[in-house]
Amino acid sequence: MKPLEYHVSPIDRHLRLSIEVLEHFRRHRQRRCWDAEAGGQLFGEIGEVTITVVRVTGPRDADTRGRFYYHPDRVAEQREIDEQKRAGLHFLGDWHTHFQKCPRPSKVDLKSMNECVRKSKPLLTGLFLVLVGRSAFPDGLHLSFHGQIDNYSLKSGSFPIEDKG
Repeated sequence: MKPLEYHVSPIDRHLRLSIEVLEHFRRHRQRRCWDAEAGGQLFGEIGEVTITVVRVTGPRDADTRGRFYYHPDRVAEQREIDEQKRAGLHFLGDWHTHFQKCPRPSKVDLKSMNECVRKSKPLLTGLFLVLVGRSAFPDGLHLSFHGQIDNYSLKSGSFPIEDKG
């Protein structure tokens, strides 16, 4: 497996998902119809050209999970944000699974991300949402960037990386 990269046109940067992050997503996919959704948070490094997701959290024992829903433990999430910030990593957004081959965000997902952006003070102008589906990656992933005004779906591809930061 290789890292995946996505162009984030609203902020003119690239988002890279590390191999470790992709392996974490793969381990928590909903493979069987009775598997509960899983999810967590995205943390990483912000360079001049590339944003790299290097660590993800979740699922947690205190999360509320079912086949068609995922409700994170908000206290644990804030604790994770504080811990990762001390480790030098930035909160970049959220991830969770869907029992779809090629996942798409629900109205609940969009509302939740818009609320998260509104309540947060992201270092970037918005936050990322990763949905993990049942198909092999990259088809089994949906990535989007949620800003104060608009949401943007991201497409995977190969991009030249000349990051100085």
